[in-house]
Amino acid sequence: MPTAGKLAGAIFFAILAFILAGIYRFELERDYMPGSYYGMSMLIGLLCGWLVMGPRTAERRIETANSGLLTTVVMVVACLIYFSTLDMLRRATNQMYSGPLEAVTNVFQIAADNVTRMASLEFVGTALVGGIICGLLAGQAGRRWT
Repeated sequence: MPTAGKLAGAIFFAILAFILAGIYRFELERDYMPGSYYGMSMLIGLLCGWLVMGPRTAERRIETANSGLLTTVVMVVACLIYFSTLDMLRRATNQMYSGPLEAVTNVFQIAADNVTRMASLEFVGTALVGGIICGLLAGQAGRRWT
């Protein structure tokens, strides 16, 4: 059932996903930029805000801050899986793999490379602080309008 907390969580985490995508964009290879990069990041953030944060918005402040961190981790992992798979498909269409098993197992290598690129202080700090702030704001909206 739609609630104000779910809507607020979806909006705040879509904005956070856009900000994190903008920070991470500078770590990507110059020749590789998916056309739907910002849009899919925001869609994943929207879904995570609605499904993960939304039901937890009626909790106390400390719990909503923790739920904001949880939502941020789920959002980053979901984006990581999606974009690693997309990169693997791009490489597979360029015939860079000898077989399908090599392509599927290489998704994990691509994801590991992407995690090392994400390990910047700017990205991690923005994700942590942004997750807490988005969780607190969504929790405040959920308590106020529910």
